[in-house]
Amino acid sequence: MCFFYNIPNQKETSGYNHPSIQKVFQNPENLSQLVNRPALGVHPTPQFIKQINQTLMPIAPKGLEYVQPMMCGSCSNENAFKAICIWHANKNRNGKAFTEEELKSSLYNQAPGCPTVSIMSFEGGFHGRTFGALSCTHSKAIHKLDIPSFDWPIAPFPRYKYPLEENQRENQKEDEKCLARIEELFHEYKSKQNPVVGVVVEPIQSEGGDYHGSATFFQRLQKLIKKSQLVNRPALGVHPTPQFIKQINQTLLPIAPKGLEYIQPMMCGSCSNENAFKAICIWHANKNRDGKAFTEEELKSSLYNQAPGCPTVSIMSFEGGFHGRTFGALSCTHSKAIHKLDIPSFDWPIAPFPRYKYPLEENQRENQKEDERCLARIEELFHEYKSKQNPVVGVVVEPIQSEGGDYHGSATFFQRLQKLIKKNNAALLIDEVQTGLGATGKFWAHEHFNLPESPDLVSFSKKFQTGGYFAKSEFQPKQPYRIFNTWMGEPAKMLVLDAILKTVKQENLIENTKKTGDVLLTGLKNLNQKYPQLFYNIRGLGTFCAFDMPNASVRDKFLVQMRNAGIQMGACGDVAVRFRPALIFAEKHANIVLDKMNEVAKKF
Repeated sequence: MCFFYNIPNQKETSGYNHPSIQKVFQNPENLSQLVNRPALGVHPTPQFIKQINQTLMPIAPKGLEYVQPMMCGSCSNENAFKAICIWHANKNRNGKAFTEEELKSSLYNQAPGCPTVSIMSFEGGFHGRTFGALSCTHSKAIHKLDIPSFDWPIAPFPRYKYPLEENQRENQKEDEKCLARIEELFHEYKSKQNPVVGVVVEPIQSEGGDYHGSATFFQRLQKLIKKSQLVNRPALGVHPTPQFIKQINQTLLPIAPKGLEYIQPMMCGSCSNENAFKAICIWHANKNRDGKAFTEEELKSSLYNQAPGCPTVSIMSFEGGFHGRTFGALSCTHSKAIHKLDIPSFDWPIAPFPRYKYPLEENQRENQKEDERCLARIEELFHEYKSKQNPVVGVVVEPIQSEGGDYHGSATFFQRLQKLIKKNNAALLIDEVQTGLGATGKFWAHEHFNLPESPDLVSFSKKFQTGGYFAKSEFQPKQPYRIFNTWMGEPAKMLVLDAILKTVKQENLIENTKKTGDVLLTGLKNLNQKYPQLFYNIRGLGTFCAFDMPNASVRDKFLVQMRNAGIQMGACGDVAVRFRPALIFAEKHANIVLDKMNEVAKKF
C-alpha cells in the first residue's frame, strides 16, 4: 500500500482532499443524499435512477448494459453469483414457470428448488467474506477457518516466471496447465451432479499475492470482470479512524443489549447475519480446540473448502424466517420461494415456528400445545444433525417473523428455546434487523421475553442506518481478519444514527410507540368484530402490528384500495397485512388509518 501524508509547505491535493471531490459535498442537495439512506430496493428515487444513468452506465464495461447497485464487495459478488445461478436455471426451464415442487422445496433448502450447482474460483483468489464469496476465497486460511463451505471447484491460477520476455515458453506452458485443469474441473463437477454454472476470477489476484494472468489466459477463459469504487468512504477495516472509534463508543455501545459488550460494525442486514454466523462457527471451533493453535492440516484444507479446516457444522433456522439474501443468510431464509429458487443451500436444519390462534387469551391451551410441538421438534433436530455429523452450533431467530407473515412467539417459547440451545452447547443469535429500535414498544423486541440470560448475539440494521451485531466477548475472534471487510460500517450513517437516537430520547418516541400501538391494536380488534370475514388474527407489539385476510387476492385488492385512499400499507407472508409506521406515528395518525380502513372495508 502507498500512503500520502501532509507535507509541510506543500499545497498539493490528492484523493478525497481534491477540490473536485470537496465541491460535491458543498452542494446541499448532494449532502442530503449522503446523509439520508433511502430504501432504494423498495422505493428507488428519481435522483438515484438518474445517477445510475449518468454515472454508472457510462463506465459500464463494453457489452454490459445492466447494472445492479450493491453496498460492498462481498454482497456484490454474492448477488452476482445468485444472478448466475438464476440465469442458468432459467435456461434449463426454457421459459416455463416454476413448478410447485420447486417453490416448496426451496423453502427447505432442498432440490429441485435449491439445486446443486457450483461457482468455480481460483487458488489464491479473494472475493469476500460472506458464505458464498468465502467459498470462492482461497488467499489466507485465517479468513476461512471454522466456516462451512460449498463444494465448489478451485482451479489453479497462473504463477509466471519473471522477467516475462525471458520466460515466454515456460509461462505459456503454465497457461496451458491451468486451462487444462479448468477444463477437467468442468467435467469432474458435471459428472458428480454439481455442474459449474459460473467462474469468478480477478484480473490480478490482489489479496492472494498480486499474481497476474496473461491476456491470452483471460481471452481463453472468456471471463469479463467488473469492479466499481465508492467515493469518500474510509476503509475502516484497515484504518479505523479515531472519530469512528469515538462514534462506536458514544453511539453504538450505549444501546447495546444487556450483557453484550462486543460490537461488530457492518453495512447491511445480510452481512450482519452472515458474519454473526461466522463468529458462532469460530466460537464453536475454538471451544473444541481448547486453546490450541490451528494445525497445518486445518490451514491447508480450509483453502480447498475441505475438513477439518472447513468443518461440517450447521446453523438452525425456522420455517417462515427471513435473515438475508447472501448464501449463508439465504440458507436460513424460508419466507418466500422466489428469494431462494435456483440458489444452492447448505444442509442446515429448519425448525417449526409457532403459529398461534387468536385472540391469545381465548386460545391459551391450544397455543401452549403449539409451543410444545415446536420445541419438541427443535430438540429432535439437535439430535438428528448431531447423529449425521453436522452438529448445530447456533440458532438464528427473529423476535417476530416479519417478512414471513408477522408471526409471534410467546415469551415462554423464547425462554424455553434459549434453555434448549444452551443445553445443546449452541449459540443464540436474535435477528433484530426488522424489530430493533423501538417499533415494538421496547428498544429491542427480545426485551419483551424476559430471557433467563442475554442472547449470545443480536444483529441489527435498517432503522439503524448501518448494520452489525452485538455479542458476548467470547464471540470475538482472537485473530485479525477473521470477521472483516474493507468498510466495516460508515461514519456518515453513524452521524445520522446519533441524531436519530437523540431524537428518540428527547421526544420519548418509544413510549409514544407503546401508546400508539395500544390505540392501533384496539382499533384493529374493533374492526375484526365489525368485519370478522375480512380482518382476523389481530396481533402486535407497539406499532409492529399485523392482521390476516381471507386470501392473497382479497389482501392485494384491499392494499390497492387503501393506497388509493391515501394510505400506503405493506403485505407479508401469504395473507398478512403489516404496519411499519415511523416512530413519530402518533395516536391521531392511528385513528386516521383506522377510519380509512373502515371506509375501504365497507366496499367489500
